[in-house]
Amino acid sequence: MGFKMNWAEPIILAIDTSSPEASLAISSAENIVATLTVRSNRPHSQTLFSHITTLLHIVEIRIQDISAFAVTTGPGSFTGLRVGLAAIKGLADSLNKPCLGVDSLDLLALATSLDGPHLVMINAGRGEVYYGFREVASRDIIVDRSISDNVGDPSTVSHALIQYLKKAMLIIVRDERFQYEEKGGDPISQLQIDGMPPPGSQQAIFLKLTPNISAVLAQRAAFLMKKQHIPLVRPHYIRQSDAEIH
Repeated sequence: MGFKMNWAEPIILAIDTSSPEASLAISSAENIVATLTVRSNRPHSQTLFSHITTLLHIVEIRIQDISAFAVTTGPGSFTGLRVGLAAIKGLADSLNKPCLGVDSLDLLALATSLDGPHLVMINAGRGEVYYGFREVASRDIIVDRSISDNVGDPSTVSHALIQYLKKAMLIIVRDERFQYEEKGGDPISQLQIDGMPPPGSQQAIFLKLTPNISAVLAQRAAFLMKKQHIPLVRPHYIRQSDAEIH
């Protein structure tokens, strides 16, 4: 039995390799057609193209039918990000199609479907978290990144959070896909234990999300294309790699 549907432009293939999971999605306009999430002991470099082939086979289209490609730019696993960015840029270049990069902190803020200021956190390993502030308007527009994205332990996040909560209510989002190490603990739990919010501050809303990040990415890419905005594909590492440090 074939996979029959009326496709609408743009048809987008989106991938996320920033975590141990490989997450892929195909959208038609801003509608998600199919997703695939795979967690494997093998590196993304050995499995990503077979996952792409599988997803294309499921929806019965060819890679040439894809209108544009999208990829998460991080932060996340250095190796995983490099594999995903190289693969998607290679496919886009070979087919002469647009290629869009969207940062993972943006996507998690948008995945809440809530307007307002967000503090977004992703596990960075070593007992640390990547974190950044995003102001979301109309549920689909990032209007402000008032503080530079950073990496640190939960106490570092606590300090930034206290400063922000003196001014406004804050939606605090953690990516549930990542397992937090015992050394640093769950940053959201740690922030709550530390007595957040402080006296006299605004209220905080704590959320733990397990989004299919590639689906959020595909919809975001379709939205950006409609606005004729093609963001550059370049990694958003935040922290230097060990090779750069040494």
